[in-house]
Amino acid sequence: MTGSANHWAGATEPHCPVLTDYFDRLDGRGPASVVELLAPDFRFVALWGEDEAARQSSGGPSELRAYFASRDGTGQRHHVLEAKASSASELAVGYTTRDGSPLASFMIIVQLDDSGRIRRMLAARSAAMSLLD
Repeated sequence: MTGSANHWAGATEPHCPVLTDYFDRLDGRGPASVVELLAPDFRFVALWGEDEAARQSSGGPSELRAYFASRDGTGQRHHVLEAKASSASELAVGYTTRDGSPLASFMIIVQLDDSGRIRRMLAARSAAMSLLD
């Protein structure tokens, strides 16, 4: 994945408070702390594209923990290029880096419960297409 962020040069600072917290926890404190953001009825689907294949993970909090355990997050950081938020949902598009080098593009949408916790999450990532060029 190569390229530059020229397409996104005019973008404003993304505002998605729940997803910002989610990525800060995932990239910093660790995936275990993400569970604190989940609603009691949490469900998710994640499509993880690697090379020419994609795998799907889905379920509730325990399956999310297993999904996090299956990925190598060492040196990985999420960068949000664009985001939209309302009181009921947040959507973000961005890219990941590993030790500063571009790794993959992603999109994620979450639905929130009345207390602002994540009740539904749909996420996808792929290294086959860069959002930076």
